Amino acid sequence: TYQGAGRSAKIKQAMLDYLFIHQTSERVLACCDVRNGAANHVNFKLGMRLDKVQDEPHNQRQVNHWVLNKSDYENRHRATAQ
Repeated sequence: TYQGAGRSAKIKQAMLDYLFIHQTSERVLACCDVRNGAANHVNFKLGMRLDKVQDEPHNQRQVNHWVLNKSDYENRHRATAQ
């Protein structure tokens, strides 16, 4: 099994780097089931902010909506580079 090996965080970080550095993205959104603790933890660890929790009655679940703005991404990378 690959769970807990950090692959999700590395893949998401590479995707954020690509979107903010090589594309013109100003904001990135991520959604995951409220019950998926690992995915929620990775989003938080990468500097994303929980924007809202949305009920999805047709799926009988709640979904967390995470957001990361380009300015927050840049500030975070400046701080880690020092």
